[in-house]
Amino acid sequence: MNKFSCVLLIILTLNCLLILGCKKNTKEEKQSKTIELLPTKSGQIKLSQIFSKAEVLNFNTNDIVYTKPKKLLVKNNRFYLLSKNAIIVFDITGNLVLYLSKIGIGPGEYIEISDFLVEDNDNILINDSQGRKMIRYDSQGEFIKAIRHDLVSFNLFKINDEIYLNSGHYINPQSGYRVNVWNEKNSSIDQKYLKQEQTVAYLSVLEYTNFSFFKDTLSFSHSFSNIVYQLENNEEKPRLRIDFGKHNLPKNFTKNHTNLNLFMENLWSSSYASRIDGYREGNSFLFFAYTFQAKRPFFWLSKIDNKQFHFDKFEDDFLFPGVIQKTGYDCLPIFIDEKYLYIAIEAYRFIELFEESRIMNDGNFEYQHLLANIIKQIDAESNALVIRYEIK
Repeated sequence: MNKFSCVLLIILTLNCLLILGCKKNTKEEKQSKTIELLPTKSGQIKLSQIFSKAEVLNFNTNDIVYTKPKKLLVKNNRFYLLSKNAIIVFDITGNLVLYLSKIGIGPGEYIEISDFLVEDNDNILINDSQGRKMIRYDSQGEFIKAIRHDLVSFNLFKINDEIYLNSGHYINPQSGYRVNVWNEKNSSIDQKYLKQEQTVAYLSVLEYTNFSFFKDTLSFSHSFSNIVYQLENNEEKPRLRIDFGKHNLPKNFTKNHTNLNLFMENLWSSSYASRIDGYREGNSFLFFAYTFQAKRPFFWLSKIDNKQFHFDKFEDDFLFPGVIQKTGYDCLPIFIDEKYLYIAIEAYRFIELFEESRIMNDGNFEYQHLLANIIKQIDAESNALVIRYEIK
């Protein structure tokens, strides 16, 4: 083969590789989707545009005191609440089934529950973020086993024998990845996702939710990325991109800071949108929240009719007609499934909203009688209430 032929062969080979690479990128781009949002264009809605009705759930707590739940799960006709470092379980009628509180450092005890899940056999698996372990209890709250993973981690999700643990921006020396997959059969980490960067380790912020399971696919999101990733076979792939246009957070913005408080101050005073949180997706809906300056806008996509709702204010015209509320952490959903969305509200705030709406409407609205009965049973110091909205 002469010199000219060799050069020609090299050029042809490089062209082939380039074409293949372009096809691969195009395929990945087609698999992911983009939602374009202008943070300056969030508006105001009525909840009746998304939901068909609302209901205040009645939990008989038997004098157990709890605050607004950090998390709610609904499974096998039971409600599981995480509040005040305990798991509280109610049956479908609202009667107390279990109060699981075992704080300590002994066998079967935990220091702090950062997250929990309910397994198919109704066992309860909690993640002890400070104890760096998981603990499994049966449906009666009896200790089964402790699973020590030695990771600082916050959220968890389980698929078969694999437990996905999110460490946020905390860098575990034995890993260096944000998401570590614990294999119960092997008692070891067998998959890792999203390599962490030391330069942004200071960004230790509270994240409401990170994992979402939809169509046999586990998705993961975190605050300072506008990409929702699909986690599979040791590879993270973009599943969804939220595009804020000129308000996208520049990649070097986080790296130009070393202090969280200063970073947040500069972020709030900037024109950038970030802190995507609460991402959930189902067959009929997609939801997430984000931060833009002093606002915490919500986004809801109804897949049935392809309607989008992008709002930072809302009127709960089912329960508190006439009262305009701002979106924020205090009204983020604590659970969403294909039929219902649940939020928790402190008793004092529920009373405030009721009184404001009653004055505005002279007591004449559909739920006034029902809510008046609830108001008679609570005061400002009562346990938080859970409201369930039926998705259209």
